[in-house]
Amino acid sequence: MERLKGHWLDKRIRIQTSASLDQVKSFESHYQVCLPQDLRDYFTTVNGMEKGEIDGNCFLSFPAGGQEHTGELGQFGGIPDYTQITRSLPDARRWFVIVDYLICSAVYAIRLSAELESTLLCGSVMDALP
Repeated sequence: MERLKGHWLDKRIRIQTSASLDQVKSFESHYQVCLPQDLRDYFTTVNGMEKGEIDGNCFLSFPAGGQEHTGELGQFGGIPDYTQITRSLPDARRWFVIVDYLICSAVYAIRLSAELESTLLCGSVMDALP
């Protein structure tokens, strides 16, 4: 995580202040989920990019609590049309977008649960269509 932080700082990417353990626990409590250790380490070390920031490859990384719940993302029917995502992903309310690529052309999301298990998804709206 320190390497990522150093890379972003070298590229003059503005990053969020590291999340405290209390903030991470608050997120877990609010959504009734348990973050895997690597994601917990990420939020307490780097914690995403400042709002409006994007890296040279058009990726935006969200801070703890700043990621969109797929239920919220699924309400976006513009371009691209993400309304299908809530119908295609099982248990959509458990998926959280942690990285946005090229203004929602594709997203990286993680499925979290109350137990220490998770699933990572990388894809675009086209991948979610039946």
